Amino acid sequence: MIKASVIIPVYNNPDGLKRLLASLVGQDFPEDQYEVIVADNRSTDSSQDIAQVYTRNYPRLVKNVSEDKIQSSYAARNRGIQIAQGEILAFTDSDCVPCESWLTEGCKALWKDNASMIAGKIEFTFKKSQPNFWEYFDAAGKLNQKSYVESAGFGATANLFVRKDIFKRYGMFLSELESGGDYEFGRRLTQAGEKLNYCERVIVFHPARSTFKSKLKKSRRVAKGQRQLAEMGLLKHGILTWRSLIPSFQRPSIEGIPLIFPEGLVLIFVSNLFRYYNFINRFHILSWVKGIMYLYFLDRLPVRFIIALIVGIKANFKGYESFLTNDKIDYDYEGDISGISLIFSTSKGICILDTEHNVARMIMKGHSYGITKVEDTWLVQRTLNRRSKVPKRRRVSSILSLKIKNYSVGKIRSVIIGFPSEIHQIDCAKNTLFIPFTGYPKVLLYQVKNLKNNTFPRTFFSSKSYNFSDLRPKHLNSIFWKDETLYVIAHNLSAHTGKQSQVIVHDVKTRSTKIKNLNARDAHNVHADSTGKLMYCNSTEGKLIRNDKVIFETNKVLRGLSLTQEKIFVGGSNICFEEDKRLFSEATIYVLNHSGAPVGRIDFPDLGNIYEIRQFSGTDYALSGSSQL
Repeated sequence: MIKASVIIPVYNNPDGLKRLLASLVGQDFPEDQYEVIVADNRSTDSSQDIAQVYTRNYPRLVKNVSEDKIQSSYAARNRGIQIAQGEILAFTDSDCVPCESWLTEGCKALWKDNASMIAGKIEFTFKKSQPNFWEYFDAAGKLNQKSYVESAGFGATANLFVRKDIFKRYGMFLSELESGGDYEFGRRLTQAGEKLNYCERVIVFHPARSTFKSKLKKSRRVAKGQRQLAEMGLLKHGILTWRSLIPSFQRPSIEGIPLIFPEGLVLIFVSNLFRYYNFINRFHILSWVKGIMYLYFLDRLPVRFIIALIVGIKANFKGYESFLTNDKIDYDYEGDISGISLIFSTSKGICILDTEHNVARMIMKGHSYGITKVEDTWLVQRTLNRRSKVPKRRRVSSILSLKIKNYSVGKIRSVIIGFPSEIHQIDCAKNTLFIPFTGYPKVLLYQVKNLKNNTFPRTFFSSKSYNFSDLRPKHLNSIFWKDETLYVIAHNLSAHTGKQSQVIVHDVKTRSTKIKNLNARDAHNVHADSTGKLMYCNSTEGKLIRNDKVIFETNKVLRGLSLTQEKIFVGGSNICFEEDKRLFSEATIYVLNHSGAPVGRIDFPDLGNIYEIRQFSGTDYALSGSSQL
């Protein structure tokens, strides 16, 4: 019977993993009563090879699993928890080495004290008999488990024992956190009344970081975790205030290892530099500076950036309630439209159509493009200054969050402001909001949970991004995520340039990117099925393409795509030109079967161009977060 499961997350650390596994197979715990689970987290070196060697040599003892969806040590731990058979789960890191009695002492402490968790001692080791400067600084500044337990109510996962049933009652680690997941998990339990004890006899050895680069990397990761926790309202220790900017003259120290006079002063100076570095990272100051420098030196458009930011801030302070409406919309239909429940964006506003409940109304007026859903919240794009006198290059977009109840908006707020362009399709997958940055050759990435819990809206440059500038695409407008691959439509402004549209295929795992020509002009709304075949709208020519074949054709401009198990919904609009302006009218939603044959049609005579269609209720397979057809 398996009594204990040791869970180790690993990312690109073959040497450390080798030392750790050698220690774990030599524990004095009965060999038939424990297992070791190595949870690899997208390693690109020989770490998986090391784990597989131990799996072959110790087939009953060592197991190897992979977490390749989320890059996070806590996601890897969760993957290990899912297959663990032990009553007690023991956590350590791939750079640690437990003492021979570690597993025995940890389990004994849990059973004896009737605790829910045990945090053990973490002792630092050095490359030589005496630490170098960076080893001393690292060892003096962190991983004091006794202090963590007594003062903050958590234990670091470098040395933590937890009863398995605890995870069933309180849930897993927060997989989206890069750091601080053990802090959040421990406090979640101790605040609920669970018992956490510290045990001096449960020992792991941890190598101190010996270089400036490794210490800086760790500091950056910790700051990001603290920022994430603060944005989620879960950080109760180390909260930043104006006092955080006051220098500290307290010298970090290690008992029994003195420092000579000059080194002590340098240590105080360096300690304050890292405090300020933490402050800068937690407040996105570097992101703001990088964004301004990017705009100034690469695009040389500081005025455009300032205008966009001012427009976004002004709209945010003014509020968005004036956008809301609850007006009925007229429609005619042909064929079978039973059981349809859609939300769709148009040049006039965002509308809902529910034929089962006889609902057809506009819930937000004004020009909007992209719509996507995150749990019970809708995220929508909104152009803030789309007026006749404002040229395209000066239009500004924001992303708004809508809470919809009884077919009307109950709460509206901005989550991202100040895009210096119009944003088209948006979509979510793997807790990430993907935004094709229409005026630039990049896709912006935002953590969804951070947006939902943010007190203040983000700006467009406080994001990560995939940059495709070397491919020279134009007018990115549509995206779809499937199996670690991102598909991005490059519209290429076909009507003006005569260039065919393209699709960018970016493999996130290998970081490889390729671009393919599409048999389309002004393509929109890409979707990849379970075999990787693409479906998209050849907008200007009024064709719906699947696997390079036309499955539906009309005389209207096609935009907007939604998929259910049985039907395809695609939007169409009439178009005419008045000088250099395009005018849209008489919007239509075509209802097709999966062969592309029409089964119904809904006409909206008073609406303009349809941009995006989503399922208001039920699963929409055109959304990246949905399972695949």
